Amino acid sequence: LYEGGIRVPLIAQWPGKIKAGSVSDHQCAHWDLMPTLCELAGIDTPKHTDGISYVPTLTGADKQRAHRYLYWEFHSYGNTQAIRMGDWKALRFKVRDNPDAPIVLYNLKKDIGETKNIADQHPDVVKEISPLFREAHTPSEHFPLFGRKQK
Repeated sequence: LYEGGIRVPLIAQWPGKIKAGSVSDHQCAHWDLMPTLCELAGIDTPKHTDGISYVPTLTGADKQRAHRYLYWEFHSYGNTQAIRMGDWKALRFKVRDNPDAPIVLYNLKKDIGETKNIADQHPDVVKEISPLFREAHTPSEHFPLFGRKQK
């Protein structure tokens, strides 16, 4: 869940639609691919998806919608959660053992290597991000994140 594992470049070519040599800092995730392909195919995106089409970014349009934040969790990696919100990246480790696990916070603009936990220096950011971990989590009977298996 560190940038080295989830930050992936996207290279696209579409003559006449994507300007050659264009670069974007739009933050998207793999779940945005389906809505993007649906839009390109001219079909409706299913209603219950977290993804947002990034066709406006590809074509250079000004109307790109953005995620308020991006969320990841990995049951198999010690019950770890991560949230990316703008330049901020917050992580929580071993959440199943400790549902109130402390937040580790990085400013990716200043520390892309995620080497300095600055949570103590930014309690306002920690307070804003903290409830998002539960908001974004989808309970699973098979992969419980908080406590015991859920029924």
